[in-house]
Amino acid sequence: MTNDAPRPTTPIDTIAEEWVTTLIDLVPEVGIYIGVGEPTGRVSDTSPAGHEALAAAGRAVIAKLEKVEPADDVDRVTKTDLLADLNLAREVHEANLHLRDLNVIASPAQELREVFDLMPTATADDWGIVAERLGNIRGGVDGYIETLRAGIAAGVVPARRQVVEVAIQARKHADPLGFFFAGLGLAGLRSPSLRLDHCVVRVPRGTHTRGGPIGRGR
Repeated sequence: MTNDAPRPTTPIDTIAEEWVTTLIDLVPEVGIYIGVGEPTGRVSDTSPAGHEALAAAGRAVIAKLEKVEPADDVDRVTKTDLLADLNLAREVHEANLHLRDLNVIASPAQELREVFDLMPTATADDWGIVAERLGNIRGGVDGYIETLRAGIAAGVVPARRQVVEVAIQARKHADPLGFFFAGLGLAGLRSPSLRLDHCVVRVPRGTHTRGGPIGRGR
């Protein structure tokens, strides 16, 4: 005879669930990526303060997990995997890798744009959330620049070739006639009241960094 009684929620289950909630609150894009909660127009705090807030939240969860003993095999797996992820994230943060997190494949430079690919666009309300996120992108970009500049000040910098190529990517993404905004705008402007065209973040030619104009070879 099998036991069909549901597994009781354990303290480790609660810690893990609370971490997911905290993570989505601090990094709203995660909720969109994993399909948890309602889509949101909020953008992550990509500034040094935002990174520190995320790191502090992770350290708090590590401290909680280390004080709790697993109740069963499920708990053991949850604790082991979550601690491994959080400790790795802590090591990455302490190594200041976020201060040089810029490359052509997987960095905030791409993540700020890619999340739009996963956002619903079936209704006017959906497009309203897309427009809200577009309007908030400037804050995400500004925070990201602040973090990279903190890296420059600390001597923690990405490879120059990555900077040059990401600058080219950014100009393509911000081009109102390019693939991203042209497609997004044509669809979204079916509801003219949304005015998605007012939310575009421009990347003007000749944008400067500390080392001079980006996107030019020397």
